[in-house]
Amino acid sequence: MITPMRSARFWIMLAILFAANLLITQFLTSASQPPTVTISYNAFLAQVGANNVVSVTSTAEAINGVTKAPVADQTSGTKSTKFQTQRPAFATDDHATRSFAVTPTDTATKSKNLAGVRGYLQYSVNPKTIAYANLGVIYRRDKDSFARATNVEKGKDWYSEAGLGLAWQFREACALRVQYQYSRNDTDVKTYQFDRHEASTAVRCDI
Repeated sequence: MITPMRSARFWIMLAILFAANLLITQFLTSASQPPTVTISYNAFLAQVGANNVVSVTSTAEAINGVTKAPVADQTSGTKSTKFQTQRPAFATDDHATRSFAVTPTDTATKSKNLAGVRGYLQYSVNPKTIAYANLGVIYRRDKDSFARATNVEKGKDWYSEAGLGLAWQFREACALRVQYQYSRNDTDVKTYQFDRHEASTAVRCDI
């Protein structure tokens, strides 16, 4: 007798679900993220002078950042609000990157006040199917002055999220999970303002 875990049909179905999960995740991720364009260092300095740069992060000579209005790639002409550039070894104008010393990667070390509530609901549709939902609201206020931006002394955020999902056990040891999540952050630190929709699928098998 061939057990379900050893049958060819089981492994084919698992491979198809795994491939579909990868394709859907890659499509949703690439569709929701703007491309990163490459600009010259002189163009970067011009954007800084025009007050069009929101934030930058730098590692050695590499600079990555976000702009208010889209900028054009130096080769293809493609426009985006995410850019990258390379600081020349002979450049002496470090003030351009120092003026954006506070970046999103610094927030973990900044003091803040948090208050919020989250709720989770789960409902068994049948022995093999479970539906679930979540809802949450969080309020944040910076304790440190200019913790996340040079032009906002103490930032305030209202973060909200809501989600729906379905888990289906299609085999004794395998389950398919489909989920949709909506999240939004309203803040006076515009770098952290977002309105996000996420959809995901996952297959889990305990072997």
